Amino acid sequence: MAARDAAISAGFRRAGRGIVAALTAVASAVANWPSKRRTYAELLSLTDRELADIGLSRADVSRVFDPDFAQPQRAAKTPVALRSQRPLAA
Repeated sequence: MAARDAAISAGFRRAGRGIVAALTAVASAVANWPSKRRTYAELLSLTDRELADIGLSRADVSRVFDPDFAQPQRAAKTPVALRSQRPLAA
């Protein structure tokens, strides 16, 4: 009987922690929404050139807040002569 009561109690504690975690996530999302919406609007107001300057395209704007969204680092464009260690022609 005591083992059963302990198991039931443990189940209620796990459920309670899950509910608290869910409520915390919802509260965090609601609190962050105005800031994310403002940033999204600001990104949409940029020109294609300005977006390219920060490494984004217009298609990327809708995915900026996705947790899986990560822009791969691009290597800096180096003149061919510098990559081959030959001096540039003057």
